[in-house]
Amino acid sequence: DFAKGEEFSIFIVTGMVTANSDGECFILGGYTASDSNPVSYYGIESNRRVICDEDGNKFQSNTNVPSGGQIRCLSRRSNDNLDEYVNGTQTLTNDSTCDEPFKFTYLNNALSRSGEQGDGTIRIMEILVYSESTETMGTDERQEIEGYLAHKWSLTSGLPSGHPYKS
Repeated sequence: DFAKGEEFSIFIVTGMVTANSDGECFILGGYTASDSNPVSYYGIESNRRVICDEDGNKFQSNTNVPSGGQIRCLSRRSNDNLDEYVNGTQTLTNDSTCDEPFKFTYLNNALSRSGEQGDGTIRIMEILVYSESTETMGTDERQEIEGYLAHKWSLTSGLPSGHPYKS
């Protein structure tokens, strides 16, 4: 659980990514206490990249949809706004769409909108969780973590050309 105002950065290395028949696959997520409706999730919904907080506020985009062989970072600042990086490139900056708590109680799930377990799969290679935002840790530390993960999982080709740890 990440309460309002609680900073975090979650670095996730993915391998194969396959959405289910409803176009869903969640890297991280949680369910409401009273039923099995998904809340607080990060991944793919309706074949789009999605971030959803515990109150159902959603950021959705057709760009940077999770796919195989990526280093993803979801980070929340102390002001509750989100940053996201994919392969060392910032894809979301200080976004206020999802400003409520996050409750991540599962990894790698694909619960379809019809309520049935789907066949979506994300191969998760490694997850690193930090109790500070990427803004607090700073660019140098974030890039060191990305470089470490890129070299460990042979993903350096995905880093941008100016990344200090590409080579």
